[in-house]
Amino acid sequence: MPWFNRFEFLWLGPPLTLTWLICVSYAIFRYRLIDINLVLTRTGLFVLVYSIVLGIPFGVGYATKSWFVSTGIAALLASAGPFVYQYLKRRSDELLLKDQRRYQNILRQLSATMILIKDMDRLLKLIVYRVAKAIKVEFACIYIADMNQNKLLLKFPYTTKGFFPDFPKEMDITCSCELCAYIKKKRKPVFSEELSDEMKKKFSFRSGIIIPSFVRERLLGFLILGPKVSSGVYTPDDAIAFEVLANQAAMAIENTEFIQESQKTQAQLFAAERMSSMGAMAGGMSHQINNRFHAILMATSDTLDSLQFLNIDSCSQEIKDYLKEARYALERIAENAKHGGKIVNDFLNFSQPDRLQKQAKEFKLTETLERAIEMTRIKTSFPQDTIEKVIADDLPLFHGDFVLIQDVFFNLIDNAIDAIKRREQAIQEKHVAFEGAEGAYKGRIKVTMRQDNGTIIIQIADNGIGMNDEAKKKMFVPFFTTKATAAKGTGLGLFVIEKIITAHKGKIKIDSEYGQGTSFIITLPITQKKEEA
Repeated sequence: MPWFNRFEFLWLGPPLTLTWLICVSYAIFRYRLIDINLVLTRTGLFVLVYSIVLGIPFGVGYATKSWFVSTGIAALLASAGPFVYQYLKRRSDELLLKDQRRYQNILRQLSATMILIKDMDRLLKLIVYRVAKAIKVEFACIYIADMNQNKLLLKFPYTTKGFFPDFPKEMDITCSCELCAYIKKKRKPVFSEELSDEMKKKFSFRSGIIIPSFVRERLLGFLILGPKVSSGVYTPDDAIAFEVLANQAAMAIENTEFIQESQKTQAQLFAAERMSSMGAMAGGMSHQINNRFHAILMATSDTLDSLQFLNIDSCSQEIKDYLKEARYALERIAENAKHGGKIVNDFLNFSQPDRLQKQAKEFKLTETLERAIEMTRIKTSFPQDTIEKVIADDLPLFHGDFVLIQDVFFNLIDNAIDAIKRREQAIQEKHVAFEGAEGAYKGRIKVTMRQDNGTIIIQIADNGIGMNDEAKKKMFVPFFTTKATAAKGTGLGLFVIEKIITAHKGKIKIDSEYGQGTSFIITLPITQKKEEA
């Protein structure tokens, strides 16, 4: 007898069938293969309609004992039954899917209007609020990619219950983030049921759907929708509608990014053109301005020489004091005339790169630093131990423009002194927290110079007021300042400093935190002076 005719294996049938039903049910619920409410409603209607179609003929036949009457009724009801079922099915679908079709229609309208928006923040806000209000979810937000930081940033959190989940403010866009890796792998809307328990716990996302937007292989961001207020579930039809919305959103975001980059490029070209015009004017103006400074310097020098040979022994003390004050005033005029001429010359150096190259020479960076510190002390008094210098012994000579590098150091140290004073004031006014005892804050500036792989690295760090993220973004923009009032100095802003460093084939970057301090790191190449032929 073959083995399959043996009855001792029959008991395996029911458990295996039950296991199969459990697996199918789990797959249906976890991956939302069908809408359970819709299936149950349609099944109930089918049972109801065909119970009537079959029940009435059997009841009539049983009561009348006539097969002819019951058969006629059965034929009539059997013909009408499918039409009745389709009508009831259509009506029930309209009732059950009324809200879903309503917001899907809103999503289609939103997809058509997104492409017209040119401002990124306005676009993201519109997507979050319109979708959240249309679907009536408990919470919603959007993560948008910042390719400069290689991160996804949380934007425009929305909630209807006054509570928003503890989502991270930013996420690593690389595959080191499990959620991002899963989204990149699937490239379609992700239901919360698909995520592992560990991922849900780590991300604080228990229920809802994630809708990603891609441009080719690049993840632009994703929209997170929480559970519906009505406690309804997201269906496969919803996922299809969201996928269409995500594709349109990707086009709108890419279009907005392109417009913003174009505007930034135009602004840079405009600034470059303006600076070029200033450079062209500098050549013509410098000669006239220097003539005026030279005339002032000559007049004051002649007057000072005359006063030097003047015999004032027989003069009264009042006249002596007056002449002393006049001498001091004339010396100050002469000093400022010299300084004014230097500023004009520096501006001309910056506007004419070939002039900078002609005046380049080898010098010690420590010497320019010492002069910059001395100039800062003349302008602003500060304690002797405020500035700490850590200079490597093997620092080579630098080939460049002495005056311009000195102005860079002067401007950065002057800014650091100003930042320290502003933090002192902020601590006194309780605007910035300070862990130490009252009056214990002491401003510090640390200047470090070292050699590394063919470059000289200079770091000027302070523990002043620092800058927020918005200020850091604009730090090298022309005419931008964080100071409340105009500050006296050589007039070289950070924009010009960056250009000076770039002209010397170097780089400058900033690291700052509000309430903690700022650090400027300058990298200059070690270049040898060209030997004359």
